[in-house]
Amino acid sequence: MTPSIQSQADYEAALKRIQELTGAPEDSSEEKELVKLVLAVEIWATKHRIG
Repeated sequence: MTPSIQSQADYEAALKRIQELTGAPEDSSEEKELVKLVLAVEIWATKHRIG
Protein backbone atom coordinates (compact mmCIF):
# COMPACT_ATOMS: atom_id res chain seq x y z
CA MET A 1 0.00 0.00 0.00
CA THR A 2 1.27 3.47 -0.90
CA PRO A 3 1.77 5.77 2.09
CA SER A 4 -0.62 8.68 2.21
CA ILE A 5 0.79 12.19 2.49
CA GLN A 6 -1.73 14.41 4.23
CA SER A 7 0.21 17.59 4.94
CA GLN A 8 3.21 19.66 3.96
CA ALA A 9 5.04 18.19 6.97
CA ASP A 10 4.31 14.64 5.73
CA TYR A 11 5.56 15.68 2.29
CA GLU A 12 8.82 17.07 3.68
CA ALA A 13 9.33 13.99 5.88
CA ALA A 14 8.81 11.75 2.85
CA LEU A 15 11.40 13.72 0.87
CA LYS A 16 13.89 13.32 3.71
CA ARG A 17 13.22 9.58 3.92
CA ILE A 18 13.64 9.26 0.15
CA GLN A 19 17.09 10.80 0.48
CA GLU A 20 17.94 8.32 3.24
CA LEU A 21 16.77 5.37 1.13
CA THR A 22 18.43 6.43 -2.12
CA GLY A 23 20.79 3.68 -3.21
CA ALA A 24 18.94 0.93 -1.34
CA PRO A 25 19.85 -2.56 -2.51
CA GLU A 26 17.70 -3.94 -5.32
CA ASP A 27 14.76 -6.08 -4.17
CA SER A 28 15.23 -5.05 -0.54
CA SER A 29 12.46 -3.85 1.77
CA GLU A 30 14.16 -0.45 1.73
CA GLU A 31 13.91 -0.26 -2.05
CA LYS A 32 10.23 -1.18 -1.87
CA GLU A 33 9.67 1.57 0.70
CA LEU A 34 11.56 4.00 -1.55
CA VAL A 35 9.38 3.23 -4.56
CA LYS A 36 6.20 3.68 -2.50
CA LEU A 37 7.39 6.98 -1.08
CA VAL A 38 8.36 8.32 -4.50
CA LEU A 39 4.89 7.46 -5.77
CA ALA A 40 3.25 9.16 -2.77
CA VAL A 41 5.38 12.27 -3.28
CA GLU A 42 4.49 12.38 -6.98
CA ILE A 43 0.79 12.12 -6.13
CA TRP A 44 1.06 14.89 -3.53
CA ALA A 45 3.05 17.14 -5.87
CA THR A 46 0.54 16.62 -8.68
CA LYS A 47 -2.42 17.42 -6.43
CA HIS A 48 -0.71 20.51 -5.04
CA ARG A 49 1.19 21.51 -8.19
CA ILE A 50 4.55 21.44 -6.44
CA GLY A 51 7.63 21.16 -8.63
